[in-house]
Amino acid sequence: MKIEHVVCDVCHDMPVKTYRVTHAGRVRSTDLCEEHGKPFAELFNDGYEEARPPRAARTRGGPRVPRVTTMEEIEKLKQDRRKP
Repeated sequence: MKIEHVVCDVCHDMPVKTYRVTHAGRVRSTDLCEEHGKPFAELFNDGYEEARPPRAARTRGGPRVPRVTTMEEIEKLKQDRRKP
């Protein structure tokens, strides 16, 4: 069994968070403990602890209402489709 521990890139302490930074098309990631990751955490501390949940998709019109169809209507639709 192999166990891997991710440690801070600066002081080798645990636990850590992985920060990913993009600049001018280049991406870098670093693993930092709470102390060394504080500048990143403060940079994004805008009053939201977690990301906001996605909004529900908008739909056209009102709520969907299921259509009730009788067996006779279904059979008629089948026959109409078979006719050339």
